[in-house]
Amino acid sequence: KSVSGAGALRFIGTGKVTNTSNLNTTGPLQVYPPSSFVTEGPITVGSVNVDGELTLNQPLTITTGDFVVGDTQPGHGRAVISEGTVDAATIVVGKNAGTSGVLLQTGGTVIDRTGGTDCYVGGGNNAAFGVWGAYRMTGGVLNTSNHFQVGAQGIGIMGVGNATVNFKAGVPSIGRSQDGTNSR
Repeated sequence: KSVSGAGALRFIGTGKVTNTSNLNTTGPLQVYPPSSFVTEGPITVGSVNVDGELTLNQPLTITTGDFVVGDTQPGHGRAVISEGTVDAATIVVGKNAGTSGVLLQTGGTVIDRTGGTDCYVGGGNNAAFGVWGAYRMTGGVLNTSNHFQVGAQGIGIMGVGNATVNFKAGVPSIGRSQDGTNSR
């Protein structure tokens, strides 16, 4: 069955949830630690906030405003994309103080579409000093249409091998902000 509405979809707990239907909401999809969420159905949501684990391994699309891995919950958020498409206005990996995020892409396509704000790997705001984010691409495609900052207000790591990154607009920045640091 499909799930639709205006509220938040929040996954909290120790189990793994596998979605096989359509999810459509104007609210956020929130995956809190230590939850694990695997999607096998298309998702259209206001935002995706991953503080637990999210896996996209099917030829389908997640359409969202913000796609944030490592957002508000203490600890480590992780997203694994091996197939399909993430179509987001903004991509952030490791956003707020006390968090960290890892985005592993082995296939599929990640799109940072026109109209969003800057994308960050490692710190998404001035209060994010010490936060870290890592984006590892060993396959697939990243298409970005906004500024893409690695080591913005925190520690950012990005590794690309056997993958394609297209900066269509904006500029890639490494260690852009005063407290931003980067590695590789």
